[in-house]
Amino acid sequence: MENKSDDKRSDILKSIGRGITLGINILSRTIFLPISFIDFSLGILVGGTVMNYDINAFLDFYGNRFVYRCLINLSFNSIDNYLKK
Repeated sequence: MENKSDDKRSDILKSIGRGITLGINILSRTIFLPISFIDFSLGILVGGTVMNYDINAFLDFYGNRFVYRCLINLSFNSIDNYLKK
């Protein structure tokens, strides 16, 4: 004969535990997926803004540097022409 224990209390607790675990899994997928999508979108927005700011600062710096070098070159040419006369 088999010795079967009729422990309904532990069976009920196991079933409740499995139900709670299943509920937590479903809620985590329904709550955290939209939150992760919002975080992902915010990261793209902030990263794109910072990247555009960095590119504009880079272009502004090297554009001003180029203008400065052109002006220095022109001033040296005018000094050279003045000295030759």
